Formats: sequence, C-alpha cells, structure tokens
Amino acid sequence: MNPCYIDVHNHIIPEEYVSGLKKIGLTESLGRSFPVWSAEKSIEIMDLNKIQTAITSISSPGVFFGDEYFAKNLARICNEISATLVSDYPSRFGGFASLPLPDIEASLNEIHYSHDVLKLDGFVFLSNYKGTYIGDQSFEPVYSELNRKNAVVYVHPTDPAYSGETCHPFRF
Repeated sequence: MNPCYIDVHNHIIPEEYVSGLKKIGLTESLGRSFPVWSAEKSIEIMDLNKIQTAITSISSPGVFFGDEYFAKNLARICNEISATLVSDYPSRFGGFASLPLPDIEASLNEIHYSHDVLKLDGFVFLSNYKGTYIGDQSFEPVYSELNRKNAVVYVHPTDPAYSGETCHPFRF
C-alpha cells in the first residue's frame, strides 16, 4: 500500500487576495513577495509529495488591516474561492475559512455563511489580530458560536504585536 498524506497547513494565495492587498499597499508577507498560486500547481506539488488531500487557508498577513469593511469583503472573497476550490477538486482540497476579526459581528456573519452555506471544513485563526491575542475575552461571542456549531479551528502564527525601537514594529 502506498502511503498518502493529508496536509492541514496548505495556503492558497489566489490572485484576488494578492490584488486586494496590493490596493492597500501590501505586496509581501514576512519579507517575501507573494508567489503565483494555482490549484493545478498545488496538485502537482501534492502529487510529488504523496499528499492526497490539502486543507487550505489564507495565511499571515490574513484579511484585517485596520479597515473593517475591507476585511469583511476580503474574507468573503477568500472563503468563496476556497469553497469553489473544494467543489472543483473534492478529493484533493478542503478549506478553512478566514474571519474578519477583530470585527465580532462580521465574524459571526462569516461563520454562518462559511459553515452553513459554503460548507467549509473549519476556520483559521491567526495568533493575534492587531495585537489582541486569540485568548482575549473580546472573542468570546465568536468562540461560543464556533462551539455551538462544533467547528474545527486551526491556529496559525503571525507576527507578534511588538512595540519599541529595537523590535520589528507592529503594522496595520
């Protein structure tokens, strides 16, 4: 029997995401330009590495950059792209939805849409949002709703919220 693997840390970087970030002046993450991404190229790499299925998500820097409207729209676009990817390649991809945190109300709406309508597999959280870490009490309504839906949550690290002259500045 040939081994096959499930990759739960697989990032999609669709053109719509890259274009959205470019409009607000972001052209890289963690010091690197965004690569050109496609489902076909991902499958090619998966096949080379005996990966049967990849659970995808948007990674750092996420969707929130200080503008709640922008974050809500970018999360929706990314989640719909993920759902299409899963629909087009059901045996190859699953998807974790992005939430427009720290906007609680918009995140609750996106939980409903991503879970109940798009039928995505779970949710990706970054380790902090604008310096508010995921254990913060302000996120309780989101966690309650996720618990109510028995949702899977995947936590992805992102840059910590530094301050001070000797540290990398926190940018939003």
